[in-house]
Amino acid sequence: MDWLDALFGALDLHSASLRGHSYGSWLALNYALHAPHRVHKLVLLDPTDCFTGLRLSYRLHAVPLFVRPSADRVR
Repeated sequence: MDWLDALFGALDLHSASLRGHSYGSWLALNYALHAPHRVHKLVLLDPTDCFTGLRLSYRLHAVPLFVRPSADRVR
């Protein structure tokens, strides 16, 4: 949030439209909550963990992908 505040200041932006995908959506949403006066429009594409948490069963299912990624696991 501090970095985006500094960026807005350095660019002399009073507000801007933000969009994000996945984790970027989470960042954009959190910035909009942090500084709503600086966000003109907000577009969230596939917002990960923004409105509800991920189920434990999904997180456990994803562990092998992160521990030992492979083409089959990604598919």
